[in-house]
Amino acid sequence: MRPRLAVTACGLVLALGAGATRPLVAQGQGEEPVDRVVAVVNNAAITFTQLQEEYYARLQQEGRPPPTDEAQLKREMRALVDTIVDDELLFQQAIRDTNIKVTPIEVNDAVDLVLRDARQPFPSEDAFQAELRKAGFLGIDDYRRWMNDRQYRELVKQRYIQLLAEKGLTDPIQPTESEVRAFYESNLDRLPRRPPTRSIRQIVIAPKPNPAEKAKARVLADSLVQALRAGADFQVVARRFSQDPGSAAQGGDLGWVRPGVMVREFERAAFALPRGTISDPVESPFGYHIIQVERIQPSERKIRHILLSAPIDSAGAAAARELADTVRALIVAGASFDSLQGIYHDPSETREGRALELDPQTVPAAYIDALTAADSGTLTPVTPLPVPGGGPLQSKYMIIKVFAAAPAGPPPFDRMREVLRARMAEANGREHYLEQLRQKAFIDIHEP
Repeated sequence: MRPRLAVTACGLVLALGAGATRPLVAQGQGEEPVDRVVAVVNNAAITFTQLQEEYYARLQQEGRPPPTDEAQLKREMRALVDTIVDDELLFQQAIRDTNIKVTPIEVNDAVDLVLRDARQPFPSEDAFQAELRKAGFLGIDDYRRWMNDRQYRELVKQRYIQLLAEKGLTDPIQPTESEVRAFYESNLDRLPRRPPTRSIRQIVIAPKPNPAEKAKARVLADSLVQALRAGADFQVVARRFSQDPGSAAQGGDLGWVRPGVMVREFERAAFALPRGTISDPVESPFGYHIIQVERIQPSERKIRHILLSAPIDSAGAAAARELADTVRALIVAGASFDSLQGIYHDPSETREGRALELDPQTVPAAYIDALTAADSGTLTPVTPLPVPGGGPLQSKYMIIKVFAAAPAGPPPFDRMREVLRARMAEANGREHYLEQLRQKAFIDIHEP
């Protein structure tokens, strides 16, 4: 019998995912490992080794260490026995159903995906093989044989669950409001954590271009409109003159645009423009736009545009910063935030954010820096807001007022209620079906 290694902080657990290691089972001094049965489901035995494998894999998936309290460990292991018994019942029922088909190719493809993901963290094939041996495998072929069985069972079970749903045998059974609340409160430590949140209002001040440069941009815009109306190719002109980095290379193509996506001035002109018409120059906070509507649908329009922007010089950038400092000082002195926002706020930026999550993946770094340490009632210092793709002179300046602040933690119940309700209803429907299977099966459970 092959030795089995304990699951501790083994790197392979993290690399190989669910059920990746072979834990130590009870044994005597100098003896081969001795396994024991923790449950019998009809004619199938579930061993303590299987229980350990599944338990430690689930801990890894949840990102938590084993509990130090022995009583809690036993409770969790005992609860998992019931889950494994249910999985075995489903599998046994599935293989009796001739409609469930899983081919060797499908199993092999699933194992290939596991191996690909498992190899990725290791610097070399030798390092990967060494980690496999630490986990009790003789090598990749040994691991693949072991994983084949797991993937086959999982695919069979998934397809059977899908078939049951299609037949209406596991239709959702809705939980009560109190049941949803109780589930939420008992699983707070397992719910996905959200970043710190802030509810804010802001005033964003954009630098203004030099008046002479702005006038030059307007003159160019007028001349391009005349050329386009005389028959010049819009796409060619856009590629040559447009200063919009996102659309110039595509001949000014913005794709299909719905209301509420573009800045107010652009949207008002674009949605009033007949198909194929060349607009007059339309001024927005970004500069002058020349717009052409190519196609019209009831709720959207396919649009091309040419953007001509006047450059921001150092004087314009300094003036924007000075104005931002002045506006903040007026707020501190008691001036109305709303009134100042109405006068000075850049309309291309949002005015407020309710429960704004400070997630670096979705929120610009300037907001993270300004708001991480800001409590409710804070008025932030003037903070530069870099413009994507723009230089430092194009940076805007923001003054943020924080109305509410919440630390990182689980999402509030109101946000999770419907998600949890749907999951519980689905689980209740499956539990109802499993209860029928249990009543017909021979099940014998021993304390793990």
